Amino acid sequence: MSMGYSANYADVIEEKEFEKFPKVWEALQTLKNELKKHNIPYDRFAQYIKYSESFITDDKEVEKQINVLYETVRREFMIYTNVSVNIDYHNSAEYGDKYDDVDGVFWWVSGIYMLTKEGAALTRKASINRCTWVTFG
Repeated sequence: MSMGYSANYADVIEEKEFEKFPKVWEALQTLKNELKKHNIPYDRFAQYIKYSESFITDDKEVEKQINVLYETVRREFMIYTNVSVNIDYHNSAEYGDKYDDVDGVFWWVSGIYMLTKEGAALTRKASINRCTWVTFG
């Protein structure tokens, strides 16, 4: 099996933007404080969510509590915006490129674009695929 580049895409929201939604910001600070309390690095938590890896603690109750706090951030964001938000992680030094727009922990939203009336009509008549690619060179 060969190795190669693949394109990734996300609609990223800067964490500081969460301050505009007080309950979201409060939930995020509660999550971060709980991570600190148990010596769990924020980036390690994001990797756990992204890769569904084994949690950094053997204490299943702590893991459960932290997952509830993460879901609280997501739920509060949905209440304020009617848009889904997710935490993610990317290590551009190991798995990316110096031109990557994200590195480390970031948050992304989904469901913020809609097809135009014409686009929706076209997709009922023909299969349209959103494709991504990278150019090397």
